[in-house]
Amino acid sequence: MLKSKVTSLLIILALLLPSSALANKITKLDVWALEGFNEAPLIKVYSTNGESWNAVDDTVPVVFKVRLNAKCRFEGRGNKAYEGDLQIAGFEIIGDTDPAHFLIPHSSTAQGLFRYAGGADQPVNVLNACKTELTKRMSENADMSKYEVLAKGLEIKYPGAFKVKYRMFCHATGLGKSDLGSDSTLVNARIQCAASDLAASKIPKPEPVPAKPARLVSLIKAVTFDADPAQYQGKCPVGVRFNGKITSNRAGTVKYRYISHDGRESPTFTLKFARAETKATRKWSRTLSKPDTKNKIAMPGGRASKWDHQGWQRLDVLEPKPTGSVTANYKVDCKTPDPAKTLKIN
Repeated sequence: MLKSKVTSLLIILALLLPSSALANKITKLDVWALEGFNEAPLIKVYSTNGESWNAVDDTVPVVFKVRLNAKCRFEGRGNKAYEGDLQIAGFEIIGDTDPAHFLIPHSSTAQGLFRYAGGADQPVNVLNACKTELTKRMSENADMSKYEVLAKGLEIKYPGAFKVKYRMFCHATGLGKSDLGSDSTLVNARIQCAASDLAASKIPKPEPVPAKPARLVSLIKAVTFDADPAQYQGKCPVGVRFNGKITSNRAGTVKYRYISHDGRESPTFTLKFARAETKATRKWSRTLSKPDTKNKIAMPGGRASKWDHQGWQRLDVLEPKPTGSVTANYKVDCKTPDPAKTLKIN
């Protein structure tokens, strides 16, 4: 009896009160994007022709996740009054939205698994994003062809790329009405412009650089040749020795000979080098005697020279090319010198 009276009273009360007073309204519904790119959705774009990024891989599931703060006026037993889902234009949902309905008021995030379905009505066209980045990379790297950029691939971190909407129902828990509302936000995204093997096969091959002929280092590094003594005053006959040395840069063979000022020529001699080294040439000398007075060398103007002999010996390199020569000069005065005027020979 009492129960029926209470029920009747509630019915009368419901009829007297406006419906809005008993409606299960949404008291709070806010969604906003996660910071950064660690959990940003990843869209994969690839090239079918090696010329540009021109297709989106719609077989790869894409996870969208947002921050969530949602409350209904009345929760109902076991939070059964709640129902919510994510909606993204240009994408198809391929699973349930988390959190489960009864967990909505206790969750701080919402996420869902989607498949790319054209991306219509979104702030960013992912194909154009890859094409624009391709042009940008080429302008920043003048030495890089588009095929090299495509072959390498790249990833774009795009802020505010996609608009995500969270829709929520607060179902009636009694005689009042239900409530439906939504909130939207822009989320960051990663757009992967995948590396293309087709593009790699189109990278222009560099023209082969003609091999430069090996530059042969000259065999001979240095030649020295001198007379010993170069000047002499004293008793004659006297021997003048000619000392030569040849230094090589490498292994090889050198041919040379001696020629004097009066036309005398030596045989051709050979020096063989096993490495870069210095070797002495064949010993060579000349014996000079006191000449007849009538053969004394005359100085310019008719005055007799103080030297009985003035001459030279030359070392001529015959092989290898280029050839060259070094001359050693000598002077000899055949007389008993005045000790006070003797020219010191070092």
